[in-house]
Amino acid sequence: MQVPEYEGRLFSHLYGEFMRFGNQRLEIADDEGLDIRFERMPADVRARIRDAVWTHPELLEQFIRDNPSHLTSAELALMSTWRHRVVGTFHVYRYLKTCTIFLDEDANGHAFGVLGLADPIDKVLEQWPLPAVVRTALLPLGEKIVYDGLMYRYSILADSGVTAQLDKRYRKIKSLEGIITSLPAPDFHVRRRPARKAVAAHNGHSGRKRRKQKARS
Repeated sequence: MQVPEYEGRLFSHLYGEFMRFGNQRLEIADDEGLDIRFERMPADVRARIRDAVWTHPELLEQFIRDNPSHLTSAELALMSTWRHRVVGTFHVYRYLKTCTIFLDEDANGHAFGVLGLADPIDKVLEQWPLPAVVRTALLPLGEKIVYDGLMYRYSILADSGVTAQLDKRYRKIKSLEGIITSLPAPDFHVRRRPARKAVAAHNGHSGRKRRKQKARS
């Protein structure tokens, strides 16, 4: 499931403008050229910029206040909802007809119903079996939740115990609060987790090895 084409294009345009602004302020990828359009950068560079920019929430406020890209009031209003983003690591758990279920990595976390942008998420991850562990940013787009078009996957070898734990957690979340399909959800606070440092290293849990890999954007 994905958002309508015009919504996907609008989101990508606004997100690209903001990320370029953030890169210009933080000089994360100055070797790529600070004025180059965000979408023309390699995916790994875009992900590096994304992770850095979202550690500085004041940049979003500055962009909205100064409006360097001369956006409309409606476009700025849409961007203001990004204050409710969730950036971190998630288990892509299940494909439904209406959305893809992302489980918060936190054992006491949430289940998000997420839509794709240019392509459905099941197409983006078609070569990877579920559950897949990915790092991305979830953002509101109207009454929907989308990922930001940048998704990095950690290779997983999950035994039956891991799968059973995820099944149990999903059932518990569904019974307690249901699936979150818009942001902000009631009593929900913006959270951001640091990127994992290890690649191809044991994480201390039985049945898993992870290696960072790039997904299509």
